[in-house]
Amino acid sequence: MKSASFALGVSPSGLSESVKLLENRFGTALLIRTKSGVTPTTEGERVYASASGIIDLLNEALGPDDAEEFAKTCRISVPTEVANTCFGSATRHLMDHHPQLSLKIFAEDDFIDHSRFARDYFLRIASSFSQDQDLRTIWTGKANAILVASTGLVSADEVSSVERISELTGIVGTERKPPYRYPLTHPKGHFTFSNAISVSLPSTQLSLASQGLGVTGCIDICAASLIQAGVLRQVLPDRFVVPLEIRLMTPHRRKMRSDAALVDAMEAVFTA
Repeated sequence: MKSASFALGVSPSGLSESVKLLENRFGTALLIRTKSGVTPTTEGERVYASASGIIDLLNEALGPDDAEEFAKTCRISVPTEVANTCFGSATRHLMDHHPQLSLKIFAEDDFIDHSRFARDYFLRIASSFSQDQDLRTIWTGKANAILVASTGLVSADEVSSVERISELTGIVGTERKPPYRYPLTHPKGHFTFSNAISVSLPSTQLSLASQGLGVTGCIDICAASLIQAGVLRQVLPDRFVVPLEIRLMTPHRRKMRSDAALVDAMEAVFTA
């Protein structure tokens, strides 16, 4: 009952009351309740099969392209680094496949107050995400934080040299304070940039790194196209890689068609 109520977005007591009302309406038990869970009775299976058939016919009649939901606005809250670099691919995929869907994208690194927007979506980067926000995860993807520099600034022979990378200028976020220290693995240690440029927007940080001004940290999928084009190269690839988890989350409990559309868009980007 608990899992079913969670999926439906109702309380367990509310779901139990609804089942009791149905059982009173049909004049028979629909579920067999035990300590290990519930199973449908013969009559319960018959009712479920009939109800499922009606719902399937209704969904088929609506169709994803004609559904009213796709003519509404979908608000998406995206971290600035993702919004300013790789999220355009997901947005393009969404608009190509669902032209009636109106998007509002908020680029920020703090949660929108989701009590104001009952259907806001949240895309967040975190290795351990706080679950006290009462949000439902509808998609999870994996990424890595890496260091990159211009191919004109760091040669292929220098990418693994801690000494060489330490000599370069770091391009860091404005929230970073000196010393600009980065952890290393295999073997463990750290290195520090002697000089740094503070830049507020991650997209600008990548742009300056592409122009040869220094080394910056970013999400691997954000720099993938620039690395493939030969503009940037990953530095210290065997010694600095920070695993990240990217989650697509929503405050509502009901499964919605736009959930599937967003998941499809993110999978198209992450599996490309």
